[in-house]
Amino acid sequence: MGGSNSNDWASSRERFTVWTAVIMSLGAFLAIILACFLKDMTTTEKIVTLLVTFVGTPLGYLFGYSTTKSAEVSAKEDIASLREQIAQTSGAIEKLREARQTDLEIISDLKVALERTRKD
Repeated sequence: MGGSNSNDWASSRERFTVWTAVIMSLGAFLAIILACFLKDMTTTEKIVTLLVTFVGTPLGYLFGYSTTKSAEVSAKEDIASLREQIAQTSGAIEKLREARQTDLEIISDLKVALERTRKD
């Protein structure tokens, strides 16, 4: 599966969840209004309790999912950034090692040259 397929699937799922929650919310709202006209608070309370559960579940899932998905994307971006920094740091360390090795070779050559001039 490619990355775009999973993203398309997630957005379809989110749209379905939103529309389901909207339809359920409208149904719950209409049921509550109808129950209020009945002037029976016990029935109204039962309807509200039952429908809030069914509306709250998809909404809770949707908000929990979107927050988690956002955190996942952010974490992946942070990981990519850190990997790039590690690569740059590794390159800088390697350059320092090469420079140190060059410096040691120059120092060694200078010592040899100094010893030769002292002998002459």
